[in-house]
Amino acid sequence: MCATATAAASTFPPNHTMRAVVVSDVTDPDHDAVTLTVTAICQDEPPNAQPSIFGVDGTGVGTASAAVRAEVNHPGDGRVYHIFFDADDGKGGVCSGEVKVNVPVSPKGSAIDGGPLFDSTSPNGAACVVPGSRR
Repeated sequence: MCATATAAASTFPPNHTMRAVVVSDVTDPDHDAVTLTVTAICQDEPPNAQPSIFGVDGTGVGTASAAVRAEVNHPGDGRVYHIFFDADDGKGGVCSGEVKVNVPVSPKGSAIDGGPLFDSTSPNGAACVVPGSRR
């Protein structure tokens, strides 16, 4: 159910704005409707300033949708957001998953995922606590 999840977000240009993330392709084998709940949003770069001058870089924990900041640290290799979620069909079918969203430095580039994860919902560059110790 969760292994096929994908994420889509328009994250270029990196201009400090918040962008909606659409998580899709989470399906139930019985074709039941699935409810998603975002459980954590992490990023592979610290905020540009601590505390961040833009506030938080990710929102939506505890809801069905997420948003991330189109932001990169310079110099750098782009930013990768890790969005963790739970899916529930309301009939006992539950799973947890993760999707990634890239914020590239250039329009034809791709961000490189590396380094420790920081909590995107914290303006202070706190370490990310990944639900269920997935990382």
